[in-house]
Amino acid sequence: MEQHRETIVVDAEEAVILENLAAEHGVEIHSTKSQGFDPVTTVVVVALIGTYLAVTTVLDQFEKRRGGQVIDLRPQAHTVAYRDPKVRHDLILILTGDGQVKLHHLPLPTDSARIVESLTQALVRIARPDTQSVAAVVRERLGDSASIEASATLGDLGGDA
Repeated sequence: MEQHRETIVVDAEEAVILENLAAEHGVEIHSTKSQGFDPVTTVVVVALIGTYLAVTTVLDQFEKRRGGQVIDLRPQAHTVAYRDPKVRHDLILILTGDGQVKLHHLPLPTDSARIVESLTQALVRIARPDTQSVAAVVRERLGDSASIEASATLGDLGGDA
């Protein structure tokens, strides 16, 4: 049977989760530690090798455990972009000073990283990122490819519970 290979960059804690999932599904794993973008961060480059079904199952379960993507534009935010297990894995949640914007039904899960990078670059340029201006930028960038829900309160994070 032909072997399928996927490579993903994760932090050390996530690498352990991937190793456990790979073992459960009979997927071979090769990990290499590498320096991150700054001298303090260490990332792990993980190669998953196995049948297409096994590798994609591991990646799907891993993505669900990581949770959804959060872009935090609030003044007190320490990190702008991060994953949160309390947010549904297929959701991008943008937190603003006066509310939140949720993106549902993204084109493809594999597009999430590209979409988040593009949105983050555009959104951090907004002088005063309120819910309406953020929603306008998101609509401009994504058009009809995602369902956009803006609200003036920080309510439900869209979790699976």
